[in-house]
This record gives sequence, C-alpha cells and structure tokens, in this order.
Amino acid sequence: MCLLSFKIYSQKIKVDKFELISYEFDPYNNIKIDSYTSIDRSGKLNVYIDRILQRDYYSYQLTNSEIKTINKLFNDNLTSFIDKKLVESNIKSYEEGRKYISYSINNQKKSLCFINFLMNSRFTDIIKLLNKKIYAYENSAKVSYFKIEFSRLEKEIAIQNKIDNYLPEIALPAPSP
Repeated sequence: MCLLSFKIYSQKIKVDKFELISYEFDPYNNIKIDSYTSIDRSGKLNVYIDRILQRDYYSYQLTNSEIKTINKLFNDNLTSFIDKKLVESNIKSYEEGRKYISYSINNQKKSLCFINFLMNSRFTDIIKLLNKKIYAYENSAKVSYFKIEFSRLEKEIAIQNKIDNYLPEIALPAPSP
C-alpha cells in the first residue's frame, strides 16, 4: 500500500502592520481619511470606506496568487517605485487623491505618501490589484466594525507628507467664510 501526502503551502505576507490609506486635505488643511486598508500576515484584508452618507467595513481573504503579487512591493525600497521622469516634469497641481502606505519589515517602519500617477507601473499594478478588492463593496464581506486609530494615522500621514516633498501642491477650493 502506498500512501501519498501533500503539504498545503499557503503564502504569507512578508511584512507586519501593512496599511494603505486614501486621504485628502480639506480646505483648512486637515487630513480626511477616505479609505483604510490593513493586511495581516495570513492575507486577511480589512477595509474601511467613508462614503458621503455611510461608512462601511469589509473583510476579505487574499488568494495565494494575490499575496505573492503584493509581496513584490517589499523587495525594494518604496521610493524606488517613484517615476522620476514624471516628478521632474514639474506638475504644479492635480486632482487625484493621495495615498499613504506603511508597513514594518525586520522591525523597521517603511512609509510613503504617493499619488498613483507619479509611481512606476510595477507599483501601480499592485495598487490596482488591491483597489479591486478594496472597492469591491461585496455585501457578503461586510463586517460590523474594527478599530482604526485615526488620530495616529493622521499624525503619521502629516509627518510623512512633509518628508515626501516631491508631491505637487493640491488644488483646493477656498474655505467658505
């Protein structure tokens, strides 16, 4: 009698505390978080979306293939994904939303504020994959709530936004009196 055994190997996210945030500045220069995403080591993706009239929470499980693709983000320094040619083209303003990515690898925190159109295709392809999950709005994936440290995130984004000074100015309407 011959017995076959198979070991099921599931991909793991290579980093800790992965967070991806979409944000904007209001007319008073306050940060407003539009979406928050976290991924744990096993590939559980938690999503918070702040729409105009409602706030929703979702939880998805990434596939092994998706995890493998996302792990490519962690092979290089985040700033290596910035498309230098576009940054040097001296764009003065834009209307696309800003994003903030952060994670810990080998107990070192890595973070970057970015705009998709200033990043290279290796990076934007991975962000597109994440956005398909983030903005899927699947009712079966809705969860009631999970804790998000908004004040910590707003502080981190404000600090990183000053460091990442290659980003063009934001075209904002003037505050109403």
